[in-house]
Amino acid sequence: MATVAHLSDHVCLDRHVIGTAKGEWLIRVNAVLETEDADNAALQLVLENVSKETGSANRRLYLVVPTLTLEIPQERVAIARRIRRWVETTSGNGFLDLAGC
Repeated sequence: MATVAHLSDHVCLDRHVIGTAKGEWLIRVNAVLETEDADNAALQLVLENVSKETGSANRRLYLVVPTLTLEIPQERVAIARRIRRWVETTSGNGFLDLAGC
């Protein structure tokens, strides 16, 4: 069973801007769900395209990560890289599972 955690203000990915080949994107954390054993967290992200040139619509990404990785700066950088790669190689909304990585 999952519980809603009010961690969006504490998740350092919130309001992080990533540069991609498809322009700059602002990451907004809408919700964070944690499993009861707290091994993994599921993040509901809205990616807002802030580039004036591309005019792309916002995208939603559901991201599953080990909870502990959100507390380690190097791991947050790696997560941001994976989100960047996802934005560049896909279109529309999607799901990214990093819990097994």
